[in-house]
Amino acid sequence: MRLISRCVIDGLRLIARERRPSSSTLLSRAGWHKVAVMLLLTTCATAFASSFFSSSSAENSSPYSSQGEISTLEHKTPVERELAGEQTHSYRVSLKAGQYVRAAVDQKGIDVAMALFGPDGSKLAEIILPNTLQGRKVIIAVTAEAGDHRLELRSQKKDAAAGRYQVQILDLREATTEDRTRVAVRKLVAEAMNLRLQGTAQSLNKAIEKLQEALPLIRSIRDRYGESEALANMGAAYYSLSDYQKTIEMFTLAIAIWQETGDRQGQAVAYSFIANAHNVLGEWEKVIESLKKALLIHQALGDRFSEAITLANISTFY
Repeated sequence: MRLISRCVIDGLRLIARERRPSSSTLLSRAGWHKVAVMLLLTTCATAFASSFFSSSSAENSSPYSSQGEISTLEHKTPVERELAGEQTHSYRVSLKAGQYVRAAVDQKGIDVAMALFGPDGSKLAEIILPNTLQGRKVIIAVTAEAGDHRLELRSQKKDAAAGRYQVQILDLREATTEDRTRVAVRKLVAEAMNLRLQGTAQSLNKAIEKLQEALPLIRSIRDRYGESEALANMGAAYYSLSDYQKTIEMFTLAIAIWQETGDRQGQAVAYSFIANAHNVLGEWEKVIESLKKALLIHQALGDRFSEAITLANISTFY
């Protein structure tokens, strides 16, 4: 009983502090399967429900409306700035034709979308989700022409409180065959993800087939990040198909990679999916075990809201 009280009280206090009452409902064990929506939202699992990866878009026009002056972003020269709701920051990046570019934004209290545009305004790459206030988002692309490209960052929410971010060009080099394969694989994963989002049994199975096709190619170029993306998407697809053992299997494989690469946010997402799968299977002790692992990560990342939700859900199993 003391453990129940501590979990509930700590959880509710943190939720109140975050001022997000719409997501603070505690669920009974009988209705805990519904926590998938709430818990996954708070632990970035919407990353897999919509897009955890950078992807190319068919649109050529920018959905961003730039504000203020355009700064120049140099290779391996990080820039840190404050960003708030309805704000967009643009950076000029001088690139040659046929270059491989990998850019990253580290979020520090604000959910940031990032897109790269060519000199003609065509969109080369974009990453929007996961909807998280912390963690890194990465895009990759191979340029088609030389000239000033535009890297744009914007707040995901119009009413978002001010936060900070750090953006940088991690890699910039003449594209190799492996680089082009990496970009092609990322697009293949995006196609599979779009199929998964259609939500039908047919589209989900087609998504899994595409990802199974992509995995050997991904492994051939030793793309651990891409491999974890594919495995996580497969896990999410299996979850939608109610194949919970496969869900656990895929996310367990993804966790092994994320532990190797240090992606704690990805691990938290995976543990949330695994907890949901064990819940449906009626394996309560394993649910608690997975939630506690996710809780430790939320605490380490300073994600107070996800910590609160996880504490509250752990309490329903005592």
